[in-house]
Amino acid sequence: MTRDHQQVVEEFKYKGFFSEYLPKNFNLESDKIDLFNLDFSEKSDFIEPLKFTMSRFTNDEQRRMIYLPELTNYLILLKYMAENNIISELINFSQENDNSFSKILHSNGSISKHEVNYNFTSAADDNDEVLKSTFIQNIVEKINRAKGSKGILYIDIANFYGSIYTHVFPAILLGFETSLEQYKFYNANNQDERIKEEYRKYLKLDEKVRLLNGGRTNGLLTGPNVSFVLAEALLTRIDRELNEQGIKFVRYMDDYEIFIFDENSIDKVKSQVTRVLSKYYLSLNNEKTEYRKYPYFKFKNLEKIYQSFTENELESADIIELFNKFFEIEEDGSKGAVKYLVKTIDDGFQTQDFQLFSSFLINVLANDNRSLIKVCELLIREKEHLDINSDFIALIERLIKQYAIAHKDLEVIWLLFLLKNLDINEIHFDTVCKVVESENELAIIIILEEFNSSLTEQIKEKIIEFSNSWILLYQLYLKEYITVEQFKEKSRIKSNFRFYNKLKYKRFSFYKCI
Repeated sequence: MTRDHQQVVEEFKYKGFFSEYLPKNFNLESDKIDLFNLDFSEKSDFIEPLKFTMSRFTNDEQRRMIYLPELTNYLILLKYMAENNIISELINFSQENDNSFSKILHSNGSISKHEVNYNFTSAADDNDEVLKSTFIQNIVEKINRAKGSKGILYIDIANFYGSIYTHVFPAILLGFETSLEQYKFYNANNQDERIKEEYRKYLKLDEKVRLLNGGRTNGLLTGPNVSFVLAEALLTRIDRELNEQGIKFVRYMDDYEIFIFDENSIDKVKSQVTRVLSKYYLSLNNEKTEYRKYPYFKFKNLEKIYQSFTENELESADIIELFNKFFEIEEDGSKGAVKYLVKTIDDGFQTQDFQLFSSFLINVLANDNRSLIKVCELLIREKEHLDINSDFIALIERLIKQYAIAHKDLEVIWLLFLLKNLDINEIHFDTVCKVVESENELAIIIILEEFNSSLTEQIKEKIIEFSNSWILLYQLYLKEYITVEQFKEKSRIKSNFRFYNKLKYKRFSFYKCI
């Protein structure tokens, strides 16, 4: 399925701003105003992006930083990319890459999400369409491509998003050598007729992308979907150069699986990859470099295992056996098995012992950060079966406080969202204090909008005192907790103050109440 340029751009505009990991209530939609048709200044105030932490979904409890750029800088970038057909251009360039399993568009035309893993995307995917993953198909493809190889060299790029040097964007389509030549022409005389229009266009793109990150040349913000498009396009250029070196491989984002046909060539292959990456100011993550001898592709067919348990209504013993089976698979090294289980449970899941089932879900909620979002979504979906008593609420609030102290930002956001979806309208003072003290500004926005009655004047003053991000300050301004002078001074928004004032006049909120 193909999609025209305008369809993809429209989806990026409205669905690509907030990280896909956040609750869908954070969005740019409104029936009162169209943000993309408002006048805004293209002069940037270089506002710092908001940032929050989330789990890397690995066994070592590492965290990753997710960013939310200031809105008008995002609008400036999207407008430029749309007017110059850059989104479509980068997608077309990347889609031709035979090495990538993380192409920007799925075969049905939908935009890929990081959340696509083992077998299914979220049931709340675009257009409510549940997309079957290509995991098994990809395994088959890998086995076919690796035939005759002695092993697989697993490598990834060190701090990939954070290391991307935005000045290399012209090299995505032109290649490094041509881009370097163009740079020399431009540096000597920017009116030189030998300078390609393509070079000028992507030089300007570099400038617009930097607006999202306070003008910095190093680092691409994880979070906005446009960053994924730029990253995948850059990796496609790198893939082309690796192919020219005769290296056989497949890639998912910045994770490479290189087929080794002669074990004496491993050091040479590492050197070749290092040399190509260094041209683009990137380097190998040596700690994650691993060589695995044959047999190298071993996996558990989680879908088949799940279906073997759920063909009929599950009794209590079946539920215990089902969860224990996936716990064992997780402990044996198949990271994400429990997350897959929670994610796969659908309306066809039948049991009479919902109390036992929900007990397992709550235990996962309390012990597996990787699965927390999916458990929250499932509990919300099945809330009519839950026994929502004081003990249950106390457990969720205790987790919120623990995660707030540990600065597990995304987990706090989802647990607050869960409570409100379970029709809880007030939370304890101590819980609010812990969230506020953690300076998790998106979580604070949920409290402002969903648990306002739990806020004391003292807590409101504390929020106003340390509020720093453009989005929290706007929400405070929208609710008239701060004055226009306070908003202008604390947010440092000058060039586009009138834009935000228009949003306030139209009562636009970046978070839509449940």
